[in-house]
Amino acid sequence: MSASIYAKQLRTAADELIAAMQHLKFSRDSVGSFDGADSIDDLSPEALEKIEAFTSRFARVVDLLIHRVLRSIDFYELQEPGTLLDVANRAEGRGLIVSVDWLRIPYPIGILGGYCFDLLAKVTGKKLPISSIRVKKFCSSTEINSDKLDQSGFVRPVDFKEGLQRTLTAEFGG
Repeated sequence: MSASIYAKQLRTAADELIAAMQHLKFSRDSVGSFDGADSIDDLSPEALEKIEAFTSRFARVVDLLIHRVLRSIDFYELQEPGTLLDVANRAEGRGLIVSVDWLRIPYPIGILGGYCFDLLAKVTGKKLPISSIRVKKFCSSTEINSDKLDQSGFVRPVDFKEGLQRTLTAEFGG
């Protein structure tokens, strides 16, 4: 797709997000406060409906932000969206969100969860989408180091900028 199509998709996603945020503000204002209610059981059905509308609209805003706007930005910048964590990391790098640290699970907890899924898969005889091997792969580094290539005497036929220009021209036309 061309950059103009990605730009239109991003504009549409941003417009949808703005409209959803206006609906969320309306819901927030209509919820107000529930003075005198000590528990959820003390709320009227009307108040519960307002709360439900608010939480539903909040979920819609989050969904639009993550799955439409941030992914559209990735596509516009010719990035493969990847996982939610990839999208969030790029958004943090762009300064669109403050931190993605709350999305991270400490490795010991993640690998322990993987081992639990391994055991569960063995007991049930079913193949599960999460395993200790997948956790290890997900946590491993995928950086590529070209130092050995440089030391071998290999001479690149073109520099990085030229290679990128050729690739973009071949993919999207000149």
